[in-house]
Amino acid sequence: MLAITSILENRNVFECVKCVHQHYLFAGTIFQDNKLPLFNLILGLYLFFSANKGYSAIKMTSQLDIIYKTALKLCRKCRILMTLSNSEKILDSMYYEANTIYIGAKTNEKSRDGY
Repeated sequence: MLAITSILENRNVFECVKCVHQHYLFAGTIFQDNKLPLFNLILGLYLFFSANKGYSAIKMTSQLDIIYKTALKLCRKCRILMTLSNSEKILDSMYYEANTIYIGAKTNEKSRDGY
């Protein structure tokens, strides 16, 4: 039977109105001891995973208005999530598509010989 729930403010907790059982949103996940508000956490995850060339903790501090230590911890947890998701995937094909690829070093305008 589905019970109506209410969300307790600033705690990321769902509470059943009938039996008053509390269910924590991040229980059993990598974010279970997180004290960030839900909006900042989701926005931080979006910013980190949508960046093409990576996302630094310093950039996250200015975007989310949080301290560096918190941003560093969030970036570290995002990197852990990336390694966990990559280790479970089995590559079943020999061909894959890449949106952007960089091969080799940048070329200088002048060659070393000066010609």
